[in-house]
Amino acid sequence: MNKFILFFLTFIISFLSAYSQQTESGKLSVNIINKLQEEESECGRVKIIEDKRIEELLDKHIQNNSQQQGIPGYRIRIFSQSGKDARQNAMEVRAQFSNLYPDVPSYLLFTTPNFKVYVGDFRTRNDALKFYKQIVQSFRYAFIVNDRINYPKLDY
Repeated sequence: MNKFILFFLTFIISFLSAYSQQTESGKLSVNIINKLQEEESECGRVKIIEDKRIEELLDKHIQNNSQQQGIPGYRIRIFSQSGKDARQNAMEVRAQFSNLYPDVPSYLLFTTPNFKVYVGDFRTRNDALKFYKQIVQSFRYAFIVNDRINYPKLDY
């Protein structure tokens, strides 16, 4: 029974994160629980009995996901350093990378106490690995990391 409840909650949370929408006030404009319980012609009716805390948890999950920018993916970290000249060194490494690969985005981030340079927006680890093999000779300390990446550009 516990496995069924866990599966059901996971399904609902996944479904909500994929299809939820928010209004300008931040409240849910489409609540899947309420939507399931609506009575429509030629359709059955679903009655869900739930603890109020489940709905609050789902709302928090949706709000948290809506605040995150980008999508899960991979980047390659080519530089990380702390110290007196770390910022300057990071900017030089980023410029060097941009000269070699002008079509690949690069990102300079500061996470106390390190300056880091990340490159690429890869949807799969396999895509990141292909590019890693191209750059590892020039950037020997490079490695692949999980990150939130920018949305891919749409070709029209």
